[in-house]
Amino acid sequence: MDPAHVPYAHKGRRAAQDGDRGNQRRGVPVNARQGLLQVRRAVHDDQGKEKKKKQPTVMLVFLCIPVSPGRSRLVWAFPRNVGVWMDKIIPRWYYHIGQNAILDSDIYLLHIEERNFATVGLDNWQKACYVPTSSDNMIITFRNWFRKYCKHQIGWATPITNQLPPTPSKDQLLDRYWSHVMQCTSCSGALKKMKALEVALQVASVAVVGFLAVAKGTVVTSVVQRSAVVAAAVLCFAASRWLANFIEKNFYFQDYKAMAPLSLLLRSGARPASLPLRVDGAASQSIASLAAPPRRPWIGRGVALRLPTSVSAVSAAETETETPPVAEEVRAPAAGEERFDWLDQWYPVAPVCDLDPRKPHGKMVLGLRVVAWFDGGGEWRVVDDACPHRLAPLSEGRVDGKGRLQCAYHGWCFDGHGSCQFIPQAPALGPPVHKNSKACVASYPSVVQNNILWFYPRTEPEYRDVLQRKRPPYFPDLDDPSFNTVFGVRDFPYGYRNALAILLRNGHIGMQLDILCRGSIAMQNLMDPAHVPYAHKGLFPQFQDKEDPGRYNIHLLSTVEFDQERGGPVKMKIEEANIDGFLSIQGENWGHFRFIAPCTINRSELPLETLEKQQQQPQGMLVFLCIPVAPGRSRVIWAFPQSVSAWPDKFIPRWLHHMVTNTVLDSDLYLLHIEERNFAAVGVDKWQKACYVPTSSDNMIITFRNWFRKYCKHQVGWATPMVNQLPTTPTKDQLMERYWSHVMQCTSCSAALKWMRAMEVALQVASVAVVGFLAAGKGTTVVTSAVQRAAVVAAAALCFAASRWLANFIEKSFYFQDYVHAYK
Repeated sequence: MDPAHVPYAHKGRRAAQDGDRGNQRRGVPVNARQGLLQVRRAVHDDQGKEKKKKQPTVMLVFLCIPVSPGRSRLVWAFPRNVGVWMDKIIPRWYYHIGQNAILDSDIYLLHIEERNFATVGLDNWQKACYVPTSSDNMIITFRNWFRKYCKHQIGWATPITNQLPPTPSKDQLLDRYWSHVMQCTSCSGALKKMKALEVALQVASVAVVGFLAVAKGTVVTSVVQRSAVVAAAVLCFAASRWLANFIEKNFYFQDYKAMAPLSLLLRSGARPASLPLRVDGAASQSIASLAAPPRRPWIGRGVALRLPTSVSAVSAAETETETPPVAEEVRAPAAGEERFDWLDQWYPVAPVCDLDPRKPHGKMVLGLRVVAWFDGGGEWRVVDDACPHRLAPLSEGRVDGKGRLQCAYHGWCFDGHGSCQFIPQAPALGPPVHKNSKACVASYPSVVQNNILWFYPRTEPEYRDVLQRKRPPYFPDLDDPSFNTVFGVRDFPYGYRNALAILLRNGHIGMQLDILCRGSIAMQNLMDPAHVPYAHKGLFPQFQDKEDPGRYNIHLLSTVEFDQERGGPVKMKIEEANIDGFLSIQGENWGHFRFIAPCTINRSELPLETLEKQQQQPQGMLVFLCIPVAPGRSRVIWAFPQSVSAWPDKFIPRWLHHMVTNTVLDSDLYLLHIEERNFAAVGVDKWQKACYVPTSSDNMIITFRNWFRKYCKHQVGWATPMVNQLPTTPTKDQLMERYWSHVMQCTSCSAALKWMRAMEVALQVASVAVVGFLAAGKGTTVVTSAVQRAAVVAAAALCFAASRWLANFIEKSFYFQDYVHAYK
């Protein structure tokens, strides 16, 4: 029903259309006068001759079958009377590969669009969408039919809960095996044959080398023949590896990424520098939304909103028997009562080092879906992640050659202020519909500070100059050239409260490289060392607290309790507790810890009273930014600045830092996920009755929960209506996965994963090539002695063993590694 989206959502999947008007995707106005269920295209060979021969005709038939809320099935047929001979040569599974690639290219767009429509309300879609061109006539007609004759409801044959399922990870969303291959006899048959061929090629590569070793001097006599046999063996093995990759991409999963054109890379790639500590009038000009249009986000434009369904994971069976989830109602503060304003804060999006300027980056923060991108003016911008046309996610789009954000669904282009600059479907000589305020996307104030992109979650005109009044927390060490800073980011399957709690306990995370790589026990300056010997057993060296005498000694009259983990008491003193946060002094020589509401946690290695006296001494600090994403979901950005005297940081790559950091985070991730659900079952306002916290090592946790109770009433101030319900607990491999939660968001780890995969294949090919070289050179002047032959065989064995070790290393470091406390 929507041919206008083809040049953009399916870019690279079809030939360009005629009628180019300057846009590189060749989008043109569309006169929508086609049928809704069948589309017929006639191709005339000779218009001057009437009916001399049968008219060539191609027909497209689509059957869309409703399965359940959020699920459908598509059956298609493409009958034609031209080019029939091709079907006798090209198998059906080959057609399906191309068709699945086209379907995958906009499946994520439509999945998010459906949830955006559910949030707005199907009966309010015309208020939320701007459809000024005739290319949307079929869509409008269909939705009017659905409203007039169906009342926006499908007549399900059985009682169905009117709730969309949660959004899975992208590999599950774009899965081809269960959604197509298992239902298609042609594709399932081809998959079986290709898997058998993959194994056969690997066996053949070994057999060919064995044949060469056996037949040398009889069948294969010349050097040329031996070289040809070795080359055949290597080609067989390389072909098996290529076939394995082909099978994975065409029968299981292949991501579709809409990348920017090459011309974007030729522009000035200078990123905006961090702002100084003092903001003057000139510096404030770097705010991203100085001229933002007065358009509010689509989710708050006076529309009667329905609750978003993507954050709830309640199944149909559960909802039938339980009370349906309700939105969090934020009670207005009483007179004279201090209440924390969640929307009057700056929130981090991502470290700039992990933002690719060639593409937009979608993030959810405080319930808001936003997209960050690098515009033509050399600034990082943050806008609403919903195109005003049909609410498709702009984060799946592109940055075009002019530095504009282009929607991947219909090609609408927006500048850094959110103004629409181009609508391809609008006639060039027609009215300037792109200048309508409804065509604009909401733009948020944004700024790069400490090499981190921040945004302010308000779009009203009075907040354009908010940086003059309020700015993000600033840490001079992050901009100090004498410090080497390691940034990182990861999403977690537990909410803001638990994420803050773990950071209050896990200030040690930034020090594990010093402990593991340098062996220095001076880095035991931890936020909550009480849980380190137990939750992270085996990851840190054991230590004893000398301030608790007698704990590890056997007295004459009694034996003091101790354990092999060497846990001990910790002294903590809380100061300056107010609505803006608190300060914690962790005993003598333990440094200080500051919580800056709502996201920032900063810890210094040095005691507060000696910071000024030890400026020349090697220093380091920890900065954690905990971001509420949605109920049961959070994101943590960390920065570990170390003085340049920390020489190992110059040689250790960032992905190695992240690998060890992720191991530490994984070691108590499952504990915190279940702990959050236990707190929810008890009631967050009754946690002190359910928990027993008799020692001072819990002082910071108690202080944070008291702050959350006193100033927030145990509620996060979400920017959008949120369902007050935690998602269901997935399997452990999904809960502790690293690829989508970290690797895909980290430029260093994603690059390391690519070259390690290439290295794995290269080592396997090299092992076959080395054995082939030995077989071909046996008896010649190249390999003459038994020692040389043994060395060559050992090299081949080492190459293959290294490839298998590397495959296991990749799986554990970039995908999933279980952490079993019982075995530590």
